[in-house]
Amino acid sequence: MYCFWSKLELSRHIRPLLTKVEEMRGRYSLLAFWSRDKLRKIFVSFYFIVSFMCILILFLIVVVIPANFGHVKRIINFPEVPSSYGSSWSDLVKGVNDPSKKLDILARAIEQQLEVLSSQTNCSQSLTLSCGHNDPCGLGCQLHHRAACLLMSYTLGIPLIHDSKTAWPFTSPWQEVYERLGSGCKVNAKTIFVTWRQGHLPVLHFGRACSSFPSLCPLESQIEYPLLAGVPIPKGLLNIIKMNHEDPFLWYLGQFIKFTIKNSKKMQRVIAASARGMNIIGKTPVVGLHVRRTDKIFEASDSYHELGDYMKIAGEYFDTFHELDASPRTVYIASDDHTVLEKAKTSYTLPVWRILGLTSHTTFYNQPERNSDQSLKSIVQDIFFLSQSKFLVCGLSSNVCRLVFELLAAQYADVNSRLKSMDGSYSYCLVGHDVPKVLIPS
Repeated sequence: MYCFWSKLELSRHIRPLLTKVEEMRGRYSLLAFWSRDKLRKIFVSFYFIVSFMCILILFLIVVVIPANFGHVKRIINFPEVPSSYGSSWSDLVKGVNDPSKKLDILARAIEQQLEVLSSQTNCSQSLTLSCGHNDPCGLGCQLHHRAACLLMSYTLGIPLIHDSKTAWPFTSPWQEVYERLGSGCKVNAKTIFVTWRQGHLPVLHFGRACSSFPSLCPLESQIEYPLLAGVPIPKGLLNIIKMNHEDPFLWYLGQFIKFTIKNSKKMQRVIAASARGMNIIGKTPVVGLHVRRTDKIFEASDSYHELGDYMKIAGEYFDTFHELDASPRTVYIASDDHTVLEKAKTSYTLPVWRILGLTSHTTFYNQPERNSDQSLKSIVQDIFFLSQSKFLVCGLSSNVCRLVFELLAAQYADVNSRLKSMDGSYSYCLVGHDVPKVLIPS
């Protein structure tokens, strides 16, 4: 068999190459030491190795990956469209012509679906999903992964059991700043567990749940959640979003971010007090600046820009949109370095500029300081006020910048014209894995 393939492939592919090498033997001393027969054996061996690798890759593409995705696809079970709206997504917006109103209706419907999933407390007879995070990263990173937990719960149509304690690095608990995420269900034998691995997709561990729902389980006890090619979405919903929003992916993801970070009543009072202290007027157009310093200087040196660079972009925005040329020009500044806000207030003054921000006399340089109660409540407020901006200037290498951008996408159909990134483009990044910015109709 080996001789047959050797002769066949040699005549079709390798023989011309050997002839070329033979011509080169006289010019290169290294090849002169090798006989034609030895070169033939080397090339034949190389050819079979490459052929084997091609067959293996083909097998993975045709058999293994579809089978793995197929296992998860069997348990994709989006919640039903709220009955008060109609039987399908298209029924929800029937007779509505305004694109923004259509998106508002869709957003309310998704929120209602999530509320139904979250309202469940007795889940002894149904599957549940236990999910949180296993890396004590910063708040933006934490919120992205916990919103992904909610997204997986929605996609699978099963209640979320939010693990709010594991790897939550802050001294204050989740409930101090945000409402309860997920249902009131308890972990039981029918619970699927999610783990995160650096540089990989989230993994679903079925465990004992397979014994209760064997038809849903794969041959293996764990599989990767289907984010390899993008994010699953109800097909009827995707068709409507595409016609009414310039970036359907960001709008869809923004709905889950928005639901995840509903501020607790205590935090709402803190934010309201800060808004009164800054005398923020509801209809005043505000440009939000997220100016990163401290660890970002070392993580991504290209992300460092002087305050003047941010303010120049803010000025250009006000110059372009004359109808928003309010006097004074209002800017909200969020920074992990308290001196940035101080400098802005002394350098950019009335009557041209009005600088807003949370006054602090502390810069949180080390991790314990960033995990303090004061730091947590500060960044929670910054995220809220930045998300109320008409235009955002920040670096998309930052989780907080991407988070606020996603929140803006949930509000504005022209979201891409409302951001100026200081360092690169948007990516949906989870534990070091960039999820393709693609919505997969399912």
